[in-house]
Amino acid sequence: EDKVQLAIEKFISTLLTSLDDGSFESFTLKGPSAPRKRRKNKAGDFSVDADALLEQQREKLRGKYKTISGRLVLLQEKKKRKASRGRRKMPSNEGGETGILHLQATIKYHLATDLAKNWKVDKRRNSDSTEVEEGLKQLFLTAMGNNIDEHSGAPLSEWGAQNINGELGILAGELTTSEGEHKLQLQPHH
Repeated sequence: EDKVQLAIEKFISTLLTSLDDGSFESFTLKGPSAPRKRRKNKAGDFSVDADALLEQQREKLRGKYKTISGRLVLLQEKKKRKASRGRRKMPSNEGGETGILHLQATIKYHLATDLAKNWKVDKRRNSDSTEVEEGLKQLFLTAMGNNIDEHSGAPLSEWGAQNINGELGILAGELTTSEGEHKLQLQPHH
């Protein structure tokens, strides 16, 4: 478990460094994949038991992470957006407004509604953690079943599914930067 924790910390640290130095392009985290429907047998029919088993396996995944992808987006502050609604032909970036840089994480779940989280991108100062760092840590904590407090911001889904402590809800990941790709492997290859 220490190796898993170290791999996660290294992934988050590398991602934060890429945000600081401007080399970040995107990231993807992968959860368990859904079971596949089996092919028909020679008689041309599906086994009823196999269909029931497949449905049971899918139901166990309900509300668990499927994929989490991250990209950079510029978001306007809500106050400024509301103020410019009445003025129709004014371009959004007039007056030097460029928006605030955010890391947007799109969280796709098995059999549940997808979510998007936006974390403000700030330069790291001393030991202060940033919104991005806190958000990423929360995703991993939730994925590992360590998220006991429902107010901490990242439930698995609207189903409230919880991973059993120690069960890995994120199996692998990839960080793409202008320097190359960084892999995260949390489950041994079979």
